[in-house]
Amino acid sequence: MAFPNATSQPLHFEAQKRLREAPSLELVNDQSSSLRKMATEADLRATQTQSLAVFWQELAGGQFRVVDCYFSEHRCYVVTEATGGEAQPVARSAIRVLEAVLTHGAQKVVAIDLEMTPSTVASKTRVALQAMGVGCTAMRIHPLLVLAALEGGRMDPSVCGSLSFVAHLGRRLRVVSVARADRRLAESLPRAEFHVARLLFEGVSQARIAHTRGTSQRTVANQLASVFRRLKVSGRGEFLLFLLAQRSSK
Repeated sequence: MAFPNATSQPLHFEAQKRLREAPSLELVNDQSSSLRKMATEADLRATQTQSLAVFWQELAGGQFRVVDCYFSEHRCYVVTEATGGEAQPVARSAIRVLEAVLTHGAQKVVAIDLEMTPSTVASKTRVALQAMGVGCTAMRIHPLLVLAALEGGRMDPSVCGSLSFVAHLGRRLRVVSVARADRRLAESLPRAEFHVARLLFEGVSQARIAHTRGTSQRTVANQLASVFRRLKVSGRGEFLLFLLAQRSSK
């Protein structure tokens, strides 16, 4: 695969604004911060699109692995790298379970549907995520990967993200991004609940949300419970599916 040269160019105002708005940059090391800045800049110049259904198939097929996932104020990003050589597909049984978990939102429900123990579902989900290069659990997974799994299941190539490329530390990387699906919540949620919901969207734990906002975990739990009641969902999995299903249907 040929990649464009990742030459350094001056950032225009919108690029500088988007980089300043990326809160996760402060929580990563210098190399990750450098990669994210380059990826965000490349995304702003993107002229290509990536089918999310194909994106998911490539991850499941072992052709690409996830290098990094992050957010800015307005967008979600996943950075991947071609595995090179002969692709090693993720075990089909593990992918089947992972797709069920991501597209149904609850591991307990999946365990019943697939007639597996919850521990088996958790184990197969972990195996699939690790094979894809994802270091978190399904409970904290990046929303763009959930959206890709949804579109992969539907086999709908029409839902796309922006596609760009960067060269970083001798590695040729691909950047896929989509607009954040949680932005519309600003119109329907009180301000405090909206900010908590955005952190939940990013996979931040309740303890970290409380620390970030300088409040108690009980307050955060109550705010999230209120968000769930308003949206008629239960837990982060259903919360993501509610937002992403609306996005992909448009």
